[in-house]
Amino acid sequence: MNGGDGRIVRPVLRVGIVTAWSVDIEWEDDVAATGWRVRQIPGHGRYEATGQPRWRANGLTSGTLHEFWVFAVDEDHDESSEKAVVRVITLA
Repeated sequence: MNGGDGRIVRPVLRVGIVTAWSVDIEWEDDVAATGWRVRQIPGHGRYEATGQPRWRANGLTSGTLHEFWVFAVDEDHDESSEKAVVRVITLA
């Protein structure tokens, strides 16, 4: 959600369905954001873009701690300086 002045604010993440191999993450949309980037730690070390306020990570290792960083992106494709972080352990 934006702060009312056009600035993007850090999203509040919610974990949805967790399986041994996947994790669903959701957050509130922000009208000031034109998209989102998600980074998985550990992982490929690269960012994946999503145009929706949700993400499904697939192909994960079961029983493992995974960390996800979410950044909002503005109309200039710049990332917000505020990242949201969530840590999830996949089912064993």
